[in-house]
Amino acid sequence: MEEFWDNLVKALGQVEKASQTKDIKACALLLRLLPSLRRSASIESIANACKAFYGRDPAWGQSTSSSQLPFSSPEAEAFLNILFCMVLVKQNLVNDSKQIALEQIEKHQTHTAQPFVAKLFYYLALSCEIKQDFDEKPFLDWYRQACLRHDNFIQATLINVILRFFLLKNKVQQAQDFADRTGFPDNAPYAEIARNQYYLGRINALRLNYAEALNRIIQAQRKAPENSGAGFKLAVEKLKVVVQLLMGEIPVRKTLVGYKGLGAYVDLVRAVRSGELERYNQVITSYQNSFNEDMNLSLVARLRHIVIKAGLKKINIAYSVISLKDIAHKLGLPLADTEFIVAKAIRDGVIEAAVDHEHAVLKSKVLEDVYRTNEPQHAFQKRISFCMDLRNDAVRAMQFPQEKKVSEEYNEEVEIELIEEDEDF
Repeated sequence: MEEFWDNLVKALGQVEKASQTKDIKACALLLRLLPSLRRSASIESIANACKAFYGRDPAWGQSTSSSQLPFSSPEAEAFLNILFCMVLVKQNLVNDSKQIALEQIEKHQTHTAQPFVAKLFYYLALSCEIKQDFDEKPFLDWYRQACLRHDNFIQATLINVILRFFLLKNKVQQAQDFADRTGFPDNAPYAEIARNQYYLGRINALRLNYAEALNRIIQAQRKAPENSGAGFKLAVEKLKVVVQLLMGEIPVRKTLVGYKGLGAYVDLVRAVRSGELERYNQVITSYQNSFNEDMNLSLVARLRHIVIKAGLKKINIAYSVISLKDIAHKLGLPLADTEFIVAKAIRDGVIEAAVDHEHAVLKSKVLEDVYRTNEPQHAFQKRISFCMDLRNDAVRAMQFPQEKKVSEEYNEEVEIELIEEDEDF
């Protein structure tokens, strides 16, 4: 208890200093102190903090201490309320957390408190999501106000909240329209940029734009924090695996082994790679609840034609001539639809073969050298685009501190020189 109180006083002292210097970047960095405070906090400890700051006991607990917090800035109050919301959500007191966030958001906020207010919007949205209340209208109103005040931190958080609510309600078109008509702030925190890229990747995947979706997902992985955000990284990796399978690519084994909780997706990759429909159907039946919780069930259901294509590729390599009846038996397809499925695969360029309709057989063609096709050019262009995007992001991320003192000294020197010149003149 004493250790938590000492850490809280130190954190609030740093917040107070940042508020006095009006350094918004320092306030954003101070958010990193909250996870450690949350881990050591309890209902009793935050009730004592509330009594020490406001002078009254909260509705969700009673204090046992008479200590006082000598801080009164709006930034310190917002920082303390974020801690209250974090602990209350952890203790499943969602209504109290929502009430605290709403009361703090409605108060007049300074420009320096932007990062703290943005975090309060995040926990307000989390409380609404836990209660299954996906009403985006009040968040749209708050987003308009943030645009009028040019609050970039709040804009970034609210854009991600609104996109998530649209996706949870399966309003993909509205989410796409909202993303197209709103501009995401360039100087937003990396965490919000990563979330935005993830949501845009999911939107593009649902709209069958798999290439753009994979690009967004890779950007989300690059912007994700290195030492935290394990749940977010796992969600991004799950979506990436499904999108790669929909594009006809097989994920690298090392990436799948490096994450815990990808057992269902490893079995899915094996089923798609084998080209066996029965095995694929068994995987969907076994892990349907898991795919549904990850919001990937609709995407996984689209992999049926990918499984068929993988099976046709194997048959095309193994047999020079094979009957359509044997293909239907091997792939588990209805015999009446097999000829149309094979013809479509040939037209799409999946296999190099020809259908003999009279004898009901599939004749494979001699495979050409891969270097005579456009595949090496596409792979090389993909690597070039990745390197150029990495270079452009690195250039945009370069930031330099504002040297106010140097500029003031320079202005004073210029004024002294002008006075001396006037005297000489």
